[in-house]
Amino acid sequence: MLTRRMAEGRYAGAADEASLAPLVTKDLQAVNGDRHLRLLHRADEVPASGDDAAEMAALARHAGLNCGGIARVERSAGRRRAPRRVPRRVP
Repeated sequence: MLTRRMAEGRYAGAADEASLAPLVTKDLQAVNGDRHLRLLHRADEVPASGDDAAEMAALARHAGLNCGGIARVERSAGRRRAPRRVPRRVP
């Protein structure tokens, strides 16, 4: 999809990498539907650590400490609803 959009000239108007990132992000989110998916531009190069196993372990520790990105869960006051039953799919 990105290759097709580039061939159509969608990204030709981007003055630099920083202005290209939002255009690509919009296209990615339009196809995927995930509003967390995005292309970010950094002016400085991101240094490689060189130790993928250590980096993955650090990411796993971080995810464990913050519930995988969920900062807080709150129950609002008001009418309680009965749990919804989801039918089991049998393959």
